[in-house]
Amino acid sequence: MASQVNPEILVSFAIVLASSFIALKILIDLATPSHRRRYSKAVRYNLLVGTILGALLPWREELALAGASIAGILLLVSAVYFHLLRGWVRGHSLHIPWSSRETMREWFLYFSIAAGVIGVVTTFASLIGPLFKIQISFFIPLVFDSISILAALLDFTIYVPPYEIIFAQVFNYILPILRENSKGNIESVMVEDFEFEKINKGSIYTDLDIRDAFESLVKRGMTTTQWPTLLGKVRYKINIDGVRYLEACSGQARAIILSEKRKLEKAISYLNEQTLSNSGLHGTVRARAIKEYRSLKSRVRELEETYGPLLELSWSDRVLVEVEAGLATLSASSSATPQYERITSQEPPLG
Repeated sequence: MASQVNPEILVSFAIVLASSFIALKILIDLATPSHRRRYSKAVRYNLLVGTILGALLPWREELALAGASIAGILLLVSAVYFHLLRGWVRGHSLHIPWSSRETMREWFLYFSIAAGVIGVVTTFASLIGPLFKIQISFFIPLVFDSISILAALLDFTIYVPPYEIIFAQVFNYILPILRENSKGNIESVMVEDFEFEKINKGSIYTDLDIRDAFESLVKRGMTTTQWPTLLGKVRYKINIDGVRYLEACSGQARAIILSEKRKLEKAISYLNEQTLSNSGLHGTVRARAIKEYRSLKSRVRELEETYGPLLELSWSDRVLVEVEAGLATLSASSSATPQYERITSQEPPLG
């Protein structure tokens, strides 16, 4: 029987087998303990399910393609729900369980691993089948591999905002309440969903981002959910441990802001000094100075969007005025010395 085996099939089988072992070894070596904790649960269950289904499906092409179609439709429905309908569900019904970004990422991860295992097993089956004079369609592993890749892409492309920054904004919002009750023994703080707009005012984070952040606190036992309320749809009750955690996040965020402000102020001060003391900046030096000013302006805007109410508007306004003044000075000097630039650009190199 070995003499009748196509050598190309044996080579393909060896390549797929070796690639699988190498990929598994790389993942084990590169994965951090946190990654291992995240993937161990997914691999533990999906590896068994995927292996069983992969061993059963390829022998019935119609059944395998029907299973792949169901898997594709399920993946499509999940993606449409998360990207298009999740916000609508939040606004119209709180009786449906909330699906956070982490939950959806885990779901897509499980989906990708299960479909990937089925694709690998069916690939092996399609390579081994000819040894027993059984022909298996190559469409089966191809379809499941495609579904696995698509689910992995959906997992990787789901944006999870930095919850620590959102927690810092929440603490900044509840800080007046804490100060009013500083003499009393405050045990919890209430935040309702209609207050989210005040929390994220001026930042890039949405109400859904804040909702996901609060739901992560619920999982940690630092917050409880109450719904519905008289004015809103959901209320979060932050206990004393949650308040302390928010305070820690606020301190971390403010330390980062202070560091970024010092870097920006130092860079702007240097550029202003060079621009004023060297009014004859020309050529590539002036172009680089303009580029640096614009880069600093973008960084200030990024700080405003990221930290929102945590960043003093007076500081950002003052810094932006300095940047615009520096750009205006450079523009004025460039228009005043066009002849000098043209002459210097034509000078031959020294030596």
